[in-house]
Amino acid sequence: MSLAHITASANQPRVEKVPAPVYNLALRAECPHDISVFMEISAKLGWVINIMSGKNDKMFPDTEIIFESSVSHKRLQDLLDKTPDLHTMADTVLPTELYTGIRTYGPPYKD
Repeated sequence: MSLAHITASANQPRVEKVPAPVYNLALRAECPHDISVFMEISAKLGWVINIMSGKNDKMFPDTEIIFESSVSHKRLQDLLDKTPDLHTMADTVLPTELYTGIRTYGPPYKD
């Protein structure tokens, strides 16, 4: 999803696409199914989610992903917090440089 920027040049307006912001985020889910639910909901909202990498815990069904998003972690957190059974994702989603995988058991969430 991108925004349009309109400029005027020589009697004719010109529309230029302005790229949507890209947020580099990470989160932990209780299981791979939760990631699928998250991706399905995001697609219905028109949000772009591009999974860059993921890993599963060897002893538990937990799944971690690193991804690019067209929406901020705060907007994702709000969506995940309101969606049944995605609380682990809501508690762990952060920009990659701040990500620990440790649940906050929020809200309120810390930045």
